[in-house]
Parts: sequence; structure tokens; C-alpha cells
Amino acid sequence: MAFEDLRHFIEEARRIGELEEIHGAHWDLEIGALTEIIAERREHPALLFDSIPDYPKGYRVFTNAMTTVRRTALALDLPLESSALEVLQHWRQKAQDFKPVAPEHVDDAPVKEHVLTGRDINLFRFPTPKWHESDPGRYLGTADAVVMRDPDGQWVNVATYRMVVHDEQTLGLWISPGKHGYLFLQKLAARGESLPVAVSFGHDPTFWLTCATFYPYQASEYELAGWIRGKPMQVTRGVVTDLPIPATSEIVVEGEIPPKAVESRVEGPFGEFTGYYSVGPHPQLIMKVKSILHRSDPIIFGAPPFKFPTVWFAAVPFNAGETWDALNKAGVPDVRGVWQFGSWYPMLTVVSIRQRYAGHAKQAALVAMGSKGTAYMGRFVVVVDEDIDYTNLEDVIWAITTRCDPIHQVDIIKECWSSPIDPIVSPHMRFEMPHGTQSTSRMIINACKPYAWYDQFPKTNIASQEVRARIAAQWGGLLARLKGAEQSPRIPTPPARGRSGGGESVPTMG
Repeated sequence: MAFEDLRHFIEEARRIGELEEIHGAHWDLEIGALTEIIAERREHPALLFDSIPDYPKGYRVFTNAMTTVRRTALALDLPLESSALEVLQHWRQKAQDFKPVAPEHVDDAPVKEHVLTGRDINLFRFPTPKWHESDPGRYLGTADAVVMRDPDGQWVNVATYRMVVHDEQTLGLWISPGKHGYLFLQKLAARGESLPVAVSFGHDPTFWLTCATFYPYQASEYELAGWIRGKPMQVTRGVVTDLPIPATSEIVVEGEIPPKAVESRVEGPFGEFTGYYSVGPHPQLIMKVKSILHRSDPIIFGAPPFKFPTVWFAAVPFNAGETWDALNKAGVPDVRGVWQFGSWYPMLTVVSIRQRYAGHAKQAALVAMGSKGTAYMGRFVVVVDEDIDYTNLEDVIWAITTRCDPIHQVDIIKECWSSPIDPIVSPHMRFEMPHGTQSTSRMIINACKPYAWYDQFPKTNIASQEVRARIAAQWGGLLARLKGAEQSPRIPTPPARGRSGGGESVPTMG
């Protein structure tokens, strides 16, 4: 099922019991705090805020769209009981088989129900939340889709960048060095020219997935969205730009971004996906808004970042799929899987392999570290044996603390791609050095059994599958009663061990 718009997704979430409507929460911190507190629970609903003080009823804010695996599966039209790993495998398969599906252009678009230009432009007409206590203002763009065209060609890129409301007709935005939009603006800054831009603030979550994940340079997110959805995405031309904008978006603004040297405003710090307030206060880019298009009773799609492990983007680490594919394309044999832990960006990437030769683990680590899905601000890459559940952080830590001798199995790689958002970047590097010069180190950890004496490594003292099957048959009633209890013991089925065999294994989740 391809969602026609954000409203369609909301209604489906309501139908399956995954939506909570909240009336009367204030845009000043209350919406943000409720979103965070409710998302801290492992299983929780998506939230639709209405009757927001100072605004007409029907002007709404939607949050926690894909912060559970169940709703992430909903967005991708998968069985609702799919596991996180099954959802990731689906995403990988779609990416591997990718065939561009060009967007369909339409003239009669819902987003053009209301068109505002000139003095009618007022960004405060929407109930934009102040998400975090120390944010400097109200951030309309947290799950946005920023549409830009390459100044040197026809390639249209769509990405997510944070955007704050400065005043009625001005937005501020921050783009990390190295991102596609940053490269576009670099080109025009050298010419002293402004960049036309359009931004959607209310689209279906499936489209947002394509905007917020790493996608190849000179490839259009609209084409990927069409492939993922199974039908072309409808777009319409803007009224003051010729950019294609999502036809069923709730809110779209158009305008231009002047070179930072020509005009800028102080922005930040914002509560970022690192779990810290970062970048700011500092002069940043602005967008001069020249039109607002919106539907009747518009809905802001919000995704305020929170501190790990609270999920704010999606409950599945989609960028791990790109790293997994990069390992396969590089010819690294017997990769069993890749997972990532962090709040969207890969704080910790874990690669599972079946060791075949000396140096295999380090080869996997180096390839993973340089891949698109891991390179941006990734801090640690850990390689584990196939008997470790690489999707379970406790299992990974156990492997690190029992199989890694730091003096022999840890390496530090210097001068890697980072960002001013990275909290470990010093204030001097963050603010006084030109953007694009920030870099940080990486640690790769070989948490595999030493290959030279792999077969002599101590045996794990976990009950075998045979013993578990016998106990399950004898004590099935007790185990069924305790299953799901808050304090019940974790009784996983261990994956197969050893060096033989091939193909990709799927660990059993405990």
C-alpha cells in the first residue's frame, strides 16, 4: 500500500490502534516533552496534537511516526509483526534491486488549496513547537524535505535539515559539511548567487525515509520514493520556483538561500540527534520565504531528536543496510549481518562475520568504517563472530569485554569525516575553523575470537539448543506464563556456531 499523504498514514495508524490524540498541549515545550516521555516506552503510539493554544482547532502536529518497529513496518507496507531485522532486510533488498521510478507531475495538487505570497506570508500561522528547553526558538523543520536543484545540472536532491522560524518571512537552516545541499551552496557561494529552494513540512513517513537516509550523489529521492512505494510519487511545480514539490504535502514554503557571506542570522544551539545541544549560537544560513502553500487544517510532521536510546527517527537502523551492502560489494566474505546503535547516526556499528582467514575481521572493519552508512560521524566499528547476536547491545558488549585484547585488537584511525554537531569537536574547531575542516578519530574493535587459536577458545557456558528444547517441552507452561513478564529471564535460542556453512544467518531475538 502506497500512502497518498500524511493523513492516509495517520488514519492507518489509527485503524491498527497505533495512534493517540492529545488535545490542549501547548506548543511551548509541552508537545516536545510529551513526545519524548511517551517515546521512552518501548511500545508506544504515534501522537496527533490538536486544539493547540493560540491556534485554530485542526491545525495539528504529528510525532512519533516510526519510533516503533510496528509502525516502521506499516510505513513500508510489511507485515505488522515483522522484526526489526526483517524490516532492514526488506529495505536492503529494495535498495539492491533499485529501478528509478520517475515522479508524476500534476497541476491540481492538494498542497495548493491555500497559496500565500507577499504580505500574507506569516510562518507563525502554524503551531510550530519549541521542542527542547534550551532551543533558541521554534523549529518547523525536524522531519522536513528540503528540495534543491544542482546548480550545474538538473539533478533534484531532497534531504532533511533542521530549520528554525526566525520571523514571519525568514527561516534559518543548518546543513552539515559534506551533505549534498552543502555542496550545492558551496558552488553558488563562489559565484555570489542565491539558491532556489522549497521545503515540505508534512509528507508521508515513507517519503521521509528516503530523505533522511544516505542516498548516492546525483540520484533523486523522488525516484527512490517511487520505487519503495511501488508507484510514482506525485509532484507539482512551485508557484515562485520551478522546483517539484510533493503534491499532497500539508505545508510547503518556497524561497531562496543567499550566500552566507551575503546574509546570515544567529541560530542554535538545538537539541540534536547526538543527545546534546550542539552548533550555536553562531551565524548560519537563512531562507527568505516567498510563498507558503498549505492544505486546509494543515499538519506539521515533527521528529524532534532525543538522547539515545529513545527513538526519534525510526526503530530500524536503515543506514546499517548501506554498510552491509558496501561490505558485500567490496567482496568481504561471509558477512552475517550489520547493525547500528545510536540516535540515527552510527555511534556504534557492529559487523558480524564468520571468520575465514587471518585479517578477515580487520578487513571488514575498515570497509565498514569508510562506507556511506557509517562514515558520517561514526565513532566505533566492532566486528563480532557469528555466534553473537549483533542486534543485541548486551551481547556485543559481552563479546568486546571477553574476546578483545585492546593492545592487539583495537586500532585508531585519525582525521575522519565529522561535523560541527559532533559533541566531541572542540569549540575552537566548531566555531573558529571553516566548516568542512572538522574531523575526528575512529576506533575499530576486533571482538572476534583470535583466529590463530579460534578452535581452542573457551566454550560458551550457555545451554545448548537440545537442552533448551527438552526444557521447553517439560516446562512449557511455566515458560509461557513467565514470557512477557517484566522481570522474566531472557531465554534466547543461540545461533549456530562454527566455521562451516555459508549464506546469511538471522539471529534469534531474545
